[in-house]
Amino acid sequence: MSITLRLNERNVLQMAQLNESTGETMFIVTVDFLIKQEHVSAFVEVMKKQASNSLNNEEGCLQFDVCQDPGNRRRIFLYEVYTDRDAFELHLKTDHFHEFNRTVGDWTESKSDHKWERIAG
Repeated sequence: MSITLRLNERNVLQMAQLNESTGETMFIVTVDFLIKQEHVSAFVEVMKKQASNSLNNEEGCLQFDVCQDPGNRRRIFLYEVYTDRDAFELHLKTDHFHEFNRTVGDWTESKSDHKWERIAG
């Protein structure tokens, strides 16, 4: 099973116009979680809420996909798209991000994140 929260209309319009109007590259964040078995279901629910909060409350968050490995339900992968690095830095300062981190900290066995700049697509 894959859990994906799709772009809302505002995000689609921003994404389509961003590169054309500014020539800037978008900022991408990927996160790979390994969740403790007993917390997988709860983590997924909290993660879906976090993705929704980010998309609906952060103008600079254009996409927030939540995916689950069908072969290992404990592995959760995020693909996040922001207008730029500043939008991502604002994301890290939101109350909902801090609440999410406090909630899932003990549920996480490992976490690896990477930052990217979109150069084509």
